[in-house]
Amino acid sequence: MQSDDLVIGPFIKLKEKYEMKPDRSVVKLMSQNIRLVYSMWETFEILEGILYRKFVTEKGDTHLQLVAPMTIRNEILTQLHDNKTAGHLGRDKTISTIRQRFYWPGLSKDVKLWCKHCNICAKNKPGPGRGKAPMGHVYSNRPLDRIAIDILGPLPVTDDGNEYIMVLGDYFSKWKEAYPIKNHTAQTVADKLISEFICRFGVPSNIHTDQGREFESNLFKILCERLQINKTRTTPYHPQSDGLVEQFNRTLLQMLTSFVSEARDDWDNHPPFIMMAYRATPHDSTMCTPNELMLGREVHLPVDILTSPPPGTFDNCCLPQYVEWVQNALQNSFDFVLEKTNSVVRRQKAYYDRGLKPRKFQKHDWVWRYYPPKADRKMSPTWIGPYLILDKLSDYTYKIQMNQTSKVIVAHVDDLKSCENTTGFVNWDTCTDETRTGMQNTGVRDTDTDIPTQTTQNIEQHENTKEPPKRSKYGRILKPNPKNSD
Repeated sequence: MQSDDLVIGPFIKLKEKYEMKPDRSVVKLMSQNIRLVYSMWETFEILEGILYRKFVTEKGDTHLQLVAPMTIRNEILTQLHDNKTAGHLGRDKTISTIRQRFYWPGLSKDVKLWCKHCNICAKNKPGPGRGKAPMGHVYSNRPLDRIAIDILGPLPVTDDGNEYIMVLGDYFSKWKEAYPIKNHTAQTVADKLISEFICRFGVPSNIHTDQGREFESNLFKILCERLQINKTRTTPYHPQSDGLVEQFNRTLLQMLTSFVSEARDDWDNHPPFIMMAYRATPHDSTMCTPNELMLGREVHLPVDILTSPPPGTFDNCCLPQYVEWVQNALQNSFDFVLEKTNSVVRRQKAYYDRGLKPRKFQKHDWVWRYYPPKADRKMSPTWIGPYLILDKLSDYTYKIQMNQTSKVIVAHVDDLKSCENTTGFVNWDTCTDETRTGMQNTGVRDTDTDIPTQTTQNIEQHENTKEPPKRSKYGRILKPNPKNSD
């Protein structure tokens, strides 16, 4: 086999012809790989008609490597990476294992490419890890232009039966609300939003939520349509897209922990007082308190009872003058906040985006989707798929589908990585109706458990991957309803 190889064959003839290393002009017109092995002339020797290379390990030991011809390299890679006895080790360990026995020009490059195209490694290995897209920012120029809602919990059940907190935040003023609730059904969330917030402050222009069932329900959809509210949502497993309330959730829990009893069953008594303190504190990005921007004034705190208020400028003014003064004061505050916020955002973005190499995909690319294993399935793959990109919605979000009959989902770019080995994959998005029917009849990628074989690597493997169990927002496994079974 060595004599038929385009690199090893000519080099063996040179070794047999010349006892000493010949002049470089002899290989000047030969291929680059032949010139490469020529440069290491002294390390090669022929034993019983077979070419070997002398290899010195880091420990100083010397052993012979068989110079592998092109025809057996795929089999070597399969045996020393893909098989059960190889264990799908990473690039460096696979290179070390192969070097104990074999050598060929470009070995490291071939192993790197092989591991990169291994779909089993792509599903189960962390590298290259989740992405990090450039920081985005949602601009808002007035109170109630855009609010965010999230559900915090479950928490210890209180004496009043409350187990969750409905958290609401205004993007411009940073005004926050925290409503203890017994459950987070669509009815409960909608009632609380209407009675506690909208009836007091008015209808917001935009509402941003995660993909919780209460926010994706028909009731919440109809509510937004009737009030002409534009509803947006985050992508799954990417809470950074709802950073306003997600960050506040940590602050709220920390503040609650400081006041609740040891039994933790009275936490629902404290949110009104905690929110009063929070809204009277200047925010880092606006340098104003939420009270000033939402109410046009600062509220009196208990500490103000100890001292007399400063002399008021409008003690004896008429109401029209006071209204005009409030309007001017609010406009000045809004202008200041917009300028300050833009400055803070630019500084934060410059810091966050340092050294970023954002991932970019195109329509009909194949990708893996990040799906973090839970505590009860630690041996499950970290990445699932592959998925076909059906559409690029923005620089940060993509519409993807695992197969032609599965649910179409929207995923954040941080949760996607490229699927390198796509040989044998069928792009159903560009197929004709007749082809789609044929695919369904023959079962080509007919279920989520189909993982195409790696034909480019001559590996005949087929792995059945069970669809991950459906989970609630808080990680609980949702059991099927027996009433809906046949």
